Amino acid sequence: MKIFCIGHSIILIPPIMKKLALIFTLLLYGSCEKDVFDENYRYLYGDWIPLQLSFGTNYIANPELLGDLIQIIKKDSYNLIKNDRIIETGKIVVELQTKTKLQLRFVPKEPYSGSETFVRLPFSTLNIVTYTQDLILLHNNAPDGGYWSVCLLK
Repeated sequence: MKIFCIGHSIILIPPIMKKLALIFTLLLYGSCEKDVFDENYRYLYGDWIPLQLSFGTNYIANPELLGDLIQIIKKDSYNLIKNDRIIETGKIVVELQTKTKLQLRFVPKEPYSGSETFVRLPFSTLNIVTYTQDLILLHNNAPDGGYWSVCLLK
């Protein structure tokens, strides 16, 4: 049993209270939202609307093929929304993050099983090109016909 003196009072703290305080602290720390992006890229959190898709040298006029909205959420996750419902959810894996370069991957938790046709976010590493904090481009590094990109507006 520990004895603490506060002012003129003596407080006895049993060992079980010390253990409970430690467990509470660990649970509180583990439940806090963490930022997967540093201060240079925190503007990425939020809702993004697909403006333009491209595959290789072809531009697709209907960016809704990807979905209506991409939500980038703290705790390194994302949602892909189409027709007001989540059609894909998953984890964001940051592969490289510097002041001038961000590379990440969108990894779905489970594949979409609906019958609608849409373009899923690729498993390949994507680069982020920032035009403004409200307009970005996600693209992969493939220089040939495997090139894929989407322009997003916040």
